[in-house]
Amino acid sequence: MKHSNRKQNSRLIYTTYSVKENFLQLHKSNAITLVALVVTIIVLLILAGISIHLISGSNGILQKASQAVSITEIASAKENTELLAAAYVTDFLNQKYAEEEVIQPTVRDYMNSKFPEIGEPAANYWVKLDKDTNRVKVFKNKDDAQEIVIGTLLENGTIDWRRSRKH
Repeated sequence: MKHSNRKQNSRLIYTTYSVKENFLQLHKSNAITLVALVVTIIVLLILAGISIHLISGSNGILQKASQAVSITEIASAKENTELLAAAYVTDFLNQKYAEEEVIQPTVRDYMNSKFPEIGEPAANYWVKLDKDTNRVKVFKNKDDAQEIVIGTLLENGTIDWRRSRKH
C-alpha cells in the first residue's frame, strides 16, 4: 500500500510540476505577445504622427494643393485673357486686310476703342482694360474688387505678364 501511495504521490508531483511548467510556458508566450503588441502600437503611433505632419505641416500636402489651385487659377485667367485678346487681334486684321477699312494704327489702339468700359467676360473671368495705362486686369467676377492677375497690353495686342502680380 505504501508503494502504491508513493506512486500516486509521484504522479501527483509530476502532474503538478507539468501543470506549473505548462502555465509558465503559456505565461511566457503571452508576455512576448503583449510586448510585441505594445511595440507594434508604438510604431504605428510614430508612423501616424509622421503622416499627419506630412499632410498638414507648413510644407505639407494640403499646403501644396492650395498653392497648386492658386497657380492653376492664375494660369487659367491668363490663358482666357490671351484668347480674348487674340479675338480682338483677329477682328483688327480682318478689318485691316479683308475689308480694307481705315482703322487705328495698332492693335492696342483698336482694342482701346472697342473694349467695353465695364469689362468683358473671358470664360470664367472678367477682363478690364485701363485705357490710359494699358493695364489688363483679370477678375474672378464682374463686380470683384480684387484682381487675380495684372498684365500690360502691348502694341501688337499681346499681353506682357512679366510684371504680373497676384493679389
